[in-house]
Formats: sequence, C-alpha cells, structure tokens
Amino acid sequence: MIVESGSGAHPYYMLRKPRKITKERLEHLLRVLAKLHRADAAASRATRLMRVPNTYNWKTGSRKLARVRYFSRRGYSLKKLEALWNRPTLDLERKSKQPGQIGMGKHATFFSEHLKKFVLPEGSSEARALCPFHDDHKPSLSINVSTGRWKCFAEACGARGDLREFCKRLAISPPASEIKRFPRERTIPEGEEWSSRRIFDAMYSHITSHIYFTQSWQPVVAILWAMGSYLYQQFPCYGHLWLNSPTTHSGKTKMLEVLWTLCYKALEPQLEPTPAALFRFPSVFGGTLLLDEIDNLDPEKRSAVISVLNSYASNGVVTRAVPGKNKKFTLEKLPVYCPKVIAGINNLPGTLQDRCIKIFLHRKKKSESVERFLPGTYQRLEPLRNQLEAWAVRDEQRIIEAYGDRDQLGVPSVADDRLRDILEPLFAIASVLPKWISEKLAEGTLTIAEERSAEEAESNAVVLGLQVLREHMPREGESWPVRTDEALALFSEEIPSIETKAQAQALMRRLGFKSERQRVGKKVLRAYRVHRRRVQKLSERYGLEH
Repeated sequence: MIVESGSGAHPYYMLRKPRKITKERLEHLLRVLAKLHRADAAASRATRLMRVPNTYNWKTGSRKLARVRYFSRRGYSLKKLEALWNRPTLDLERKSKQPGQIGMGKHATFFSEHLKKFVLPEGSSEARALCPFHDDHKPSLSINVSTGRWKCFAEACGARGDLREFCKRLAISPPASEIKRFPRERTIPEGEEWSSRRIFDAMYSHITSHIYFTQSWQPVVAILWAMGSYLYQQFPCYGHLWLNSPTTHSGKTKMLEVLWTLCYKALEPQLEPTPAALFRFPSVFGGTLLLDEIDNLDPEKRSAVISVLNSYASNGVVTRAVPGKNKKFTLEKLPVYCPKVIAGINNLPGTLQDRCIKIFLHRKKKSESVERFLPGTYQRLEPLRNQLEAWAVRDEQRIIEAYGDRDQLGVPSVADDRLRDILEPLFAIASVLPKWISEKLAEGTLTIAEERSAEEAESNAVVLGLQVLREHMPREGESWPVRTDEALALFSEEIPSIETKAQAQALMRRLGFKSERQRVGKKVLRAYRVHRRRVQKLSERYGLEH
C-alpha cells in the first residue's frame, strides 16, 4: 500500500505475519529499500514516525489530507523480500553471535580499541566505558555503537557528541568507514570527478584573472585557504585570511567576491554585521564568513565582533546571556569556529593580527588588466564548488594523515608557533598537489614570517614609546608640545631601534600625533601636540597602568 502524505509518498510492504527481528536488521533493510527507491534515508530509522492516513499535513503551509491506497492485499515473507532485494541482512544476526566479535553496531570495534573497560551487552547497541575526557574510575560514558553518538553522565564532565567529535577530542583519525563518498547535498558521478590538480588550476585561473597580485605566492596561499574551508572541521585550528591594502580601490572587496564563489558555503560579503548574527553564523550556516570594511565598524559593535574573530580554534566559544521563557536570561555557549576572511585598510588589533594570514594588495597599474566580476559568476562556478566538495571527501583521509605527521610537512623553521598552527593545514592540503605549490607556499611563509617579525618589533616600539611619553608628560595641562629633536632624545634612550629623527617622527605618527605649528615661548615652531586624553586611551588599549 502507499500513503500519500501530502508532500510525498510512503510505500509499505505488508508481511504475512508479525515477525520479531532486531532493530539493526530492520534499519538495514529500510536503508536498502530507501536506496533502491532513491528515497529519503532519514525515514530508515526504526523510531521515525510516519504520516498516519486521514490526518492533515501542514508542512507546506496549507492543509493536505493524507490518503492511503491499497494496490494489493497480498502479504510478503521477510526472507523473500530480503532475497528479492539481494541484500544479505540475514547474516547480520548470525555474525553478531559469533565468538570473538564485539557486538552488532558498526562502531563497536572502533570504540573498543580506544576506550578502557568497554562493555557491550549481547544484543544491545548501548555500551559503557571509562570516559577518556576526565579522571574516570567507574564507567560513566555511554556509547551508541550503531550511531556513534556518546555522552558522559559524570556531573563533573558532561561531555557529549558524535563520532567526529570523539575523534577530534582524542586527536585520532576517524574509521575509514566514516569517510563516506559525497555525503553532502551536491553529488557528482564517480567518473566525472576532477583531479586535485585540475581543481587547483581552475581556481588559479579564476582568481588571477580577476585580482592583481604583486607576489606569485599570494594567489597560491589564497587558493589553498579556500580549499581548506571545505575541510576546516578536520583541523584543531584554522587561521583567518586578512586582506589588507594601503589605499582604497586595491581589490579587497573584489577579492572577497571572488572568494565568495569558491569557499565552502560562503555568504555574500557582510558590511556592518550585528553581533547576534556573527554569534550564530557558525552553528546555523557552518560555512565561510566574509567581512568587508572591518575598520569601519560601529564602535558599539566592534568589541563583540573582535571577540568572535579572536577565536580561530575548533573549541572556540563565546558565552552570552540569551532570553528564555518568562523573560528570564540564561547563559549559552555559542560556537564561533568557522573560516573567516577579513578585509580592511587599517591595522587590526595585535591579538587578531596574530591569528591571520595577511595578503597585502596594491592598486593595479594602468598597464595591468583584470576581468570584471560580473553578475551570474556565482551560479556559473557551481560545478567547480561541486568538484571541491567531492575533492574534500575523496582526499580527506590523505590530508588528515599528512597533517598528523606535522614534522614532515616542510613548514620553514622561521615560522613561530602561532604561524605554524595556522599554516600547517595549508601545507597538509599542498601535500596532495604538485610539488611547486608547496614550494610557493614555503616562499610565502618566509615573507609572512618576516613581516610578522617586523610588525612585532614595531608594536614593541609603540609600547615603549608610549611609556616614555607617559613618564615625561607634565602633570599640568591637557596637551604637551614635543619637537622632533626632543622626541629623538626621549626615545633613543629607551628604544634601541630609534636612532634618527625620521624614526622618531615615524613613531610619533604611529602613536597618532600630528606635526603642527606650535608657539613655544616667543617662537613659532613645528611640534607634535601630545594630548593627555590620547595617551590615556592608548594606555588602556595596550594594557599599561595609569
């Protein structure tokens, strides 16, 4: 018989007489049936409630009556159905009773290898073991070996999740059976997959035809980062991509649009996003976040946005008060881990810069020509994104294995620990691509490490310079005129890198003080006006004591 549910059809095969079978055997048979009919695999769960005839379906917004149609009153034999569909489900129960095998669930063997005091009662899919996430002496971890979901019932722990979360917490590779082929919505026939090299070449052609790069390693880093957005959940941390330029019209916004067409589940570049939207983006969309003009954010939103951007690790969360029932607020942990691209002219806070891979863009020369980003480009590149999703599933295990052996990735030794953390996923991806890509990535690493070292030294000079101004600023008055020679005399004693007037002037400008004509006694000279309020704000920003 068939039940017309109002939004689909539910076929039923009536048995001649009631049969008592295991849940695993039933669900296996339902999955086979769903696959044969190309139906919704979610309906193969034994606990799934189906539409009852003569009830109303409101899913589509209008009332539709569920009807039943009987095509035959014939009853079937379960064994004949299994034989007809050519799936040996009868062997499932026999194999589960053989000595030496651990239970019936498909994940039973995997969990038994990684847990202590693992116990799975015969005929059950619920196992117990010692929890590896706290000092457990009495088995408090419950595992469903059929679905892979687990939960610790110890009050001091409370950890829970699925098989992927279990592997991530223990830093182990998932079983090969879990690396399924094309588990996402978009699917590609096996014979139509592109090679990794062809996918990279297509992305390289697309990005270099639209964006002017001054260094050859920049498009390589951008492409590897975009490819990694399809695998970011496999890495314990994933750095942000920072698009920076000295002036406007340098291609930052256009670069965001190009990345929008390539990255995993990317939304259009966002301007002035609300903090609430940012907090919920990773859990709702789980894709790539693109932020434009980050330096023009409303000051009231800036701190909340930075709190989200400061998280680059998989365990990153922010805690916020969320309204609940009866207007009562409850604290809720919101995961904020996802790939993020940031574009802006001004410098970012030092802590955020440390979590970014910086790509510095320049305005193109008149002799250089690039293509315009035309409407419809996103739809035109749908096949390439499909190939990227297929590539991520196909090469996932190879990349995870390469990432696990990090000492062999070839990251240059000049990279500090934080830079290694955010570049190692890109080196792991490059390991499945032609060798010249790894070489270009290594070249970019050397440049990025050198720039970060220079910026760190400059940041240290700013802090030391601020301390000098605070110590020597007169107690009276709201401002203090400082000539260039005076600034050099003050800074050169405390800051070894300041040796000339030009360097002292550059540091004053970096602190935000401008050179103006000032009356000093009876003379009118050029001097920097150091405002007390500005010094106080800088002291708060850099955590200096008042």
